[in-house]
Amino acid sequence: MLKTGGDEEVISFSDVDYEGVRLPHNDPVVVTLQVELFTMKMILIDSGSSSDILYNHAFDKLRIPTNQLKPIITPLVGFAREMVHHLGSIDLSVVAGTTPHQTQVQMTFLVVNTPRPDNAIVGKPGLNMMEAIVPIGHLLVKFPTRFGMSEV
Repeated sequence: MLKTGGDEEVISFSDVDYEGVRLPHNDPVVVTLQVELFTMKMILIDSGSSSDILYNHAFDKLRIPTNQLKPIITPLVGFAREMVHHLGSIDLSVVAGTTPHQTQVQMTFLVVNTPRPDNAIVGKPGLNMMEAIVPIGHLLVKFPTRFGMSEV
């Protein structure tokens, strides 16, 4: 059980949160979010990532002109300390949850041209913006909304 700040709303986890989860597991947390009004599946939640990443194949599907990308000078270093070349960054609207229990935030994604089976990674910056809690064992993300707690 965790308490959030301010209104002291309690975030709790129970056996109900394990619904559909086969235990034990080492599965990644993968969610569906609304990105720029498009439903985007296969978004990896990685609380260890210092960046929010959008893969080029998913960026192309959003049909945003590449001239909207902001240049970035700082290189991105991958898990194996390899340099990952990015195409730039972009601020995108992200909605999590369903009405009325949803939250909307602007996330800054680094767009990278790396082949991956997932479409994006939401890392520490995005999770912090959402004030999210990620109980990995439950394979979900919980976050506060104006109308109470929600999850994806």
